[in-house]
Amino acid sequence: MNPNFLDYKMLGAKDMPKMTTILVETDEPLGPYGAKSISEVPSTGRLRQLPNAIFHAIGVRFRKLPIRPEDVLRALREKETVEVAQALVPAASRLIGTLAGRVRKSVPMSRDAAD
Repeated sequence: MNPNFLDYKMLGAKDMPKMTTILVETDEPLGPYGAKSISEVPSTGRLRQLPNAIFHAIGVRFRKLPIRPEDVLRALREKETVEVAQALVPAASRLIGTLAGRVRKSVPMSRDAAD
């Protein structure tokens, strides 16, 4: 029927059967003035926009939905802890190096310890 993708036969407008539209009137209690949604497309974009907006606002990336306020607070606390730890690492390294140098200078090596 279709030997390869180059010769793949796709339906065109001429190949479609005649369609008839039938309007069915109903009352939708959740919509304004009884209106129904015609599509879900406008609402799905928000699912991608919300995590990106939060990332740009606070610098934390969320990879699952729903994003609850407690998730945001937990992520901010974790981020703050990581940032504090990253800021302390260079200072701690300098302090350890300084202390090690002082210990080496203040403790004379005996002949027995060197062997």
